[in-house]
Amino acid sequence: MFWKRFKSAQSAGKLFNQANEHWQQRQFFITAGNEEGAREACIEVVRLCQLSLKSDGNMGDAYVMLANALAVAASDALGQSDRERYDNLQSMAAAVIHYWYTLPHRGYPITKKSGLEIGERLWEIIIDELSKDKSLPREDTILLVEAYRDSMASELISPESFEEIRAIILNIPS
Repeated sequence: MFWKRFKSAQSAGKLFNQANEHWQQRQFFITAGNEEGAREACIEVVRLCQLSLKSDGNMGDAYVMLANALAVAASDALGQSDRERYDNLQSMAAAVIHYWYTLPHRGYPITKKSGLEIGERLWEIIIDELSKDKSLPREDTILLVEAYRDSMASELISPESFEEIRAIILNIPS
């Protein structure tokens, strides 16, 4: 049992490290003005984070990075004035980050210190953006995010939803 858990954690860590490499590549693509490369790197981050979480559901940093990738994709959609895609991706990011945020022990060793700080800041940003976008008080926004978490989070962290998320990010009609 211990070795099986150890191997799962090791595999999850390797997948997360690959996701982190793609996240860094995304930053490079943005700096180079390569929007398509940045979008593809973001999609790969989603895929690898989902696989990491499938391997080990206690990989807190993968939740944070997955939510961050979805939030960035939402911002890209808004930049293209695609409000429906923005709302869809923003609700996905909110579901994942709130799922992580409400984990009983989201701190170390589940989430490393830097990931914890990023995750908490991302949670605040998403709550503030949703509150502003939906013209809701903070308490109602948190209730909305809890509904997103309850209805979507399990599906979003599963690799089975990858193709659907990919299609939304790439704006491929279903």
